[in-house]
Amino acid sequence: MGKVLNLYNTKKGHTYRVERINGGRQFTNKMDSMGILPGKKIQRVNSSVTGGPVVIQVGNAQYALGRGMASKIQVEKIDNE
Repeated sequence: MGKVLNLYNTKKGHTYRVERINGGRQFTNKMDSMGILPGKKIQRVNSSVTGGPVVIQVGNAQYALGRGMASKIQVEKIDNE
């Protein structure tokens, strides 16, 4: 098992598995509606050194998440560096 980190601290181009979503019912329902669920594979699409949104790919869809939202999503890297 690899290191679990929050989505905000991930790197562009890598694939991650969602381990846990830390948030209330409204937040977890919103993530559920986007397909961001524990066990789901997601890929980081952008790299922002200026603190902008985190853009991820979930299946065929892309989503931009703010820092606060991305920080509540715990992921584990599953591809090779």
